[in-house]
Amino acid sequence: MGQLIRCVGGRIRALWCVSMLGFTSVLPHATAATAVVLADFDQREEHYPHVLGGEFPGAQAVFAWQHEPADGSSGALAINYDFSEGGSYVAWSYRDFLPNPSSRLRFRALSEKPVRIVFRAVDSTGQFLQRILSLEPDGWKNLEVDVAGTSTDWSDHWGGANDGHVQGPLRQLFIGIQRPDEWKTGRLLIDVVEMLTEIPESELQTQYRAWYAKHIGFRSQGSVPGNLFYLTDPIEFTVTVRRPKMTIPLSVTGQVEDVRGERIASVGPMPLTEQDDYRNSFRPVVKQRGYFEIHWTVTPEDDTNAAAKAQTSFAVIPENEHETPQPDSPFGVNVHFTQGWPPEIASLIQRT
Repeated sequence: MGQLIRCVGGRIRALWCVSMLGFTSVLPHATAATAVVLADFDQREEHYPHVLGGEFPGAQAVFAWQHEPADGSSGALAINYDFSEGGSYVAWSYRDFLPNPSSRLRFRALSEKPVRIVFRAVDSTGQFLQRILSLEPDGWKNLEVDVAGTSTDWSDHWGGANDGHVQGPLRQLFIGIQRPDEWKTGRLLIDVVEMLTEIPESELQTQYRAWYAKHIGFRSQGSVPGNLFYLTDPIEFTVTVRRPKMTIPLSVTGQVEDVRGERIASVGPMPLTEQDDYRNSFRPVVKQRGYFEIHWTVTPEDDTNAAAKAQTSFAVIPENEHETPQPDSPFGVNVHFTQGWPPEIASLIQRT
């Protein structure tokens, strides 16, 4: 399971918060800070959201997982940059949960050459605020940026309110590299990206649950191509949601309606839990042909007001008897008409 909170300040009057990764912050307020883990890069991902600085064309970069982590971590994000054809910057992009208000962004970085780190934040008005950080090539470095509304650390700002002050909540973050003057290619590693906030842990959890309900990432996958079932097929759907960064027991129900909107079957409630990787299978009983929709509702077990809705369509069709003989030639419809289409389309055509 992902981890939402890396460290929580102890006593109410504590001025220090030391995380598991060795960061220490002195806070001028009466409460200690909580470090919210935005990305730890402990596991390889298929895709890392990023930008190539399209307003300055020419930059190229490969964003990939690297088994060369900072202390206490299992991996890091490698930004393999190439400014041979121009460009100004490349950056990893983050636009998931961010606490409100946020106070400081911190992360670890490693470069084999001296570079300039570009950090950008986008606030609720669409304002971009930028800070440039220097990074020397002598091991992993801890970097921090003040993102509070009173911060004056920004080197540049544009768009939105354009007043140089964060208007919360933050909407998006970028961490990347500015084009070096002396060379064109290289590698930047970043790891353990965290946001510090001084809101109470209970409020932080409330914010995250509200955000998660709107970004639940619901997916349903039928057991046959195109969700086209025969009457003799067992109708089965596998349901998954994105794994939350804190334990949130969920349940899911589904109401099956026909083309007239009349309910003919139901499934659930059934659990979606951490132990099952937030995945479950559903088998609605439908004994007639036609077009149908399943109206799903995913609900946290302890907050029925935070339900998420989704919809899946399917059909029950007559069986294809395949009375025509097998062709003598392998040339067929899927070759002639569907060039560039995925090969799975052949299975769909065969069913119909």
